[in-house]
Formats: sequence, structure tokens, C-alpha cells
Amino acid sequence: MSDGWGGWGYDGNVDDDDILKLSGCYGTVDPVGVGDPNGDAECDVGPTVHPDWHRLGLPLPDDDVEFEDLMVFAMNYGVVAPRVVPFLPEEYDASPLAVTLGAADGSDVSVALRLEGNVGEIKGVSAAVSYDPSELAFVSARLTDDMLSPIGDVFFWFGEEEGRVLVDVVVLGTGVTVGGSGDLAILTFRSLAGDYQLEVESARLRDVDNLDLDARLGGYASGGDLPTVFRLLQNAPNPFNPKTTLAYHVPRESEVTIRVYDVAGRSVRTLLDGMVEPGRHAAVWDGTNDSGEAVGSGIYFCTMEAPDFHDSRKMTLLK
Repeated sequence: MSDGWGGWGYDGNVDDDDILKLSGCYGTVDPVGVGDPNGDAECDVGPTVHPDWHRLGLPLPDDDVEFEDLMVFAMNYGVVAPRVVPFLPEEYDASPLAVTLGAADGSDVSVALRLEGNVGEIKGVSAAVSYDPSELAFVSARLTDDMLSPIGDVFFWFGEEEGRVLVDVVVLGTGVTVGGSGDLAILTFRSLAGDYQLEVESARLRDVDNLDLDARLGGYASGGDLPTVFRLLQNAPNPFNPKTTLAYHVPRESEVTIRVYDVAGRSVRTLLDGMVEPGRHAAVWDGTNDSGEAVGSGIYFCTMEAPDFHDSRKMTLLK
């Protein structure tokens, strides 16, 4: 797709210049060339003709530059390159092929997107990891050191949707695969409520011939110790529209009240008024009053009251 000088063109080779072009428009929906008759649409090459999805198959553009196109680029990258299986260190142990999550080191909440039971057939992985935005806030994603091997090239991309992190990892080169099992990428989150749960919601795995492989999916959960003090956390997201979540901690069974007030001090909505079990909890405000009517944009305050405890958080509703 590149002429080797940074422009669009055809030189008969799929190399780093083409991967740079792909990177520039990856994740584009309905790609079009801006001031260029070719442009981003030139990277819309996948999937190829069914049923074999061959790397040389006739392209079937789908107006979306994503994993399907990445697989076609990866299978044609460096056509004369030898087969390399350089990446993950763990040998195959006869366990079923799986994409799971596991603990990783880090001061924030870090989990590893992990490949298990791989015998060297995996060329590309496209996974979606789901989480509860009231429990976690996504921070970043990166490849592991093993996947940054100097003897092989890897395309890595991540994106974020509400409550989901999308990760695409593909090894570039004809016949080149991810060797062994282990951690592919590290996902980092910020804890909002103490306890959290993450799950591999979906995963697409492809081999060197772009054929789908089945794998079981796994998750990761952490239940922290019971909180030792009452606490009201800042709402997230903030500003928000139309709803936001407030996490709060209760160290012992207690009567707890959580209310929303406007800037004039008038009660707008009662989110909670009753006995609460000890633990980490969350309340959601959908931007309506106690009558179910939507309130206007502006500044609001959420207060939490419990035995010997009172605190509040400032919130901004934008419409």
C-alpha cells in the first residue's frame, strides 16, 4: 500500500512502510481518502473470500479497518521471512487453548491478558475484556516484554468502549506465529470501589492460514478486605450525561443515607436510605429527581450520612 516514500502506491512488498500506513488508519470505520483517491480505503483489504480466508484471496472490503485487515497484512508481511516462533516462554502442557486474565505486578490494578495451551499455531488474537465502570477506570494497555522480542515484529492496538477494553495482537510475517503460552499484554486500571471483576468477554484467534480457532475464556476477580472506615468516593464519570456512579464503603452494618442536592441546598434525589451490609458498594444516579423527571445541567452535590460520618462530593451534569 506504500510506495516506500511515505505515499500511497504499490511496490510489490508488504513491509514496515505498509504497516505504518495501516497504523495510521487502524480502527477507522467507513474509511475514505482525504484529498487522495486512495487514502485510508486502500487498507480495507479484509476479510478475503470465504471459505478459506487465504492470504492471497480476493479482498471483500467491509468499510472497517480493523482485525480482519490486520490479519491479511500480517500474513503477507515479509513474504520471504523464515518461520519464527520466538515469543512466549512457556511450553505446551496439553491444557486446552484459552484466553484468560491473571494477576500482574503494579501499584494500580494490573491484569495480564494470557494465552494458554498454545502449540505455536496462534498468529493473531482479538479480545474484548469487560469490567464494571463503577469498580474500575481504564488507564492503559501495553505489550509484555516477551511479546517485544527483537527477533520478531508484532502489531499491537487497543481501544476503549464503555465498560470494555479491546486488544488486537498479531505477529507479522508469513508463517510466523506466537510460540508457547504466557502473558500477551498488561491492562492497567484504577480501582474505584475496592472489589472488582474482569472478564474476557470475547476473543477471536486466527492461525497462519487465517482460520478461526476455538478457545475457552476466563476472568479474574479480586475481593478486598472489608473496609475499616466509612467512605464516599468521587463519582465517575464526572462530568457526566446522563448517569454517573458513586462508590461508597461501609465498615459495619449501618443505617446509610445518600442524597443528591442542587446548589441551593434543595433535595433532588434520594439514592439510598436504609440498612447496608458491610462492604464496598455503589449507587447510580441517572440525572432524574425523586419524581423521575430529568433535571437540568449544572452543579450538584451528593452527600452520604452514616453513624458519626458525613461527607459530600461535587458533581457536574452536562447535557
